Amino acid sequence: MNRIELNIKTGQRREIQVSAYLVDGVWTLIDEGQPVPAGAVLASTVPLPEVVDQPPKITEAQAAKLIAFLKANPDIVEAAQL
Repeated sequence: MNRIELNIKTGQRREIQVSAYLVDGVWTLIDEGQPVPAGAVLASTVPLPEVVDQPPKITEAQAAKLIAFLKANPDIVEAAQL
């Protein structure tokens, strides 16, 4: 993967080879040739999350709160009925 640096004064552009790592749970791009922090994991080795193809479920208490909120804010309900 490459990132591009652009010098706005000179207009010069340069491409820098980078690799994606997970560092403390944050996706981080590290330039090739730079030291990789201890504990970093190459992003391409991290398994993708499993996709759940089901609608979200809410509890009765959550549904009651949502209904109360919508009753108290009729403008939101009206806007949603475009």
